[in-house]
Amino acid sequence: MNISYDDWIAQGSQRYGKNMRHWKFRCPACGRVATATDWEQAGAPESAIARTCPGRWQHGGCSLPHEAQQALNPIQVVRDDETRAVFDFADHPLTPTPPEHAG
Repeated sequence: MNISYDDWIAQGSQRYGKNMRHWKFRCPACGRVATATDWEQAGAPESAIARTCPGRWQHGGCSLPHEAQQALNPIQVVRDDETRAVFDFADHPLTPTPPEHAG
């Protein structure tokens, strides 16, 4: 799903408030819900937030390779000439939630 950066910001703010550090995202591979703090605590780089599972940096976490996760990211945020593939929101996703990760 393609969404403009401004619309994505509006959608995230509506769900979680304006502080993006509080936004929750769901890994499309394992279903883990995480915030920016979870990525930081896992030792992941800032560029990984909402793009790869924080479990990749923790023992026993999500084992799907980085490239495969990128291909699974359902949201394409478009800003100017750049498109960034990201996880969907954990609460009220923009795309339908797969049955194995629902509720």
